[in-house]
Amino acid sequence: MAGLFGTTYFISIAFGALYVYTTAYVRGASLPERFLASFITPLGWMTKEVFVLTASHPFSECLYWYFNPLNLWLAFFVLFEMGAATLIVRAVLKRRGEEVKIVTAAPVAAILASLLFIVFLFAWGKGENVYVIFLEGYRFLFGSGT
Repeated sequence: MAGLFGTTYFISIAFGALYVYTTAYVRGASLPERFLASFITPLGWMTKEVFVLTASHPFSECLYWYFNPLNLWLAFFVLFEMGAATLIVRAVLKRRGEEVKIVTAAPVAAILASLLFIVFLFAWGKGENVYVIFLEGYRFLFGSGT
C-alpha cells in the first residue's frame, strides 16, 4: 500500500502541473490563473514539509527550507511542464481550427531555461554542491543549527 500511494503521491506532485495547466488553458483560464493552479499542489507539498520541520526547528528557520535544492528542482520542473503544456494545448487548438501560433518565445524560453537549470544543478555534483550552498546559507543566517 505504501508503494502504491507513495508512487501516486509522487506522480501527483511532480507531474500534476502538466495536467492542471493543460486543463486550465483549455478551459480558458488566464495566465496568472494557470500559473497559480499549477503551483498549488507543489507549494502545498513544500509547505507541508516546512511544517514538519517545526517539530525540531524554530519557524523562521523552517521557512528557509522552501529554498532547498529539491524544492528548487520541483519549481523549475513545474515551469518546464507549463511551457510544454502551452505548446501541447496550442497544437490541439490549432488542430481544432483556431488561429493560434504554436511555438513562441515565452514557452520555449521557459522550457529551455528550466531544463538547463535542472540539468546544471544535477550535473554539478549530482546536487551535492547545491545542497552544500544551501547549508552554508543556513549557517550564515541561523548559525550551526540544532
